[in-house]
Amino acid sequence: MKMRYIAASLMTGFAAAAIAAAPIAGAAANPSTVTDNGRATITDKKGHNAIVVQPPTVSSPNSYGNFSSPAPFMFFD
Repeated sequence: MKMRYIAASLMTGFAAAAIAAAPIAGAAANPSTVTDNGRATITDKKGHNAIVVQPPTVSSPNSYGNFSSPAPFMFFD
């Protein structure tokens, strides 16, 4: 057998052993903290932050009292 085949098989064996001995994905819990401030929701995790903001509720402009157009004044006089 050639030396390069022996070296390649040894390195493959070492790599397989290292992968088998490695911890699986850290296995630590990553708890999240959620803060709700009414319009904004903030979620914090280790390595990640999410902020969701909702715009305030806005009513339509009423230039003619309770009506938004002059149509009630023109047709129901």
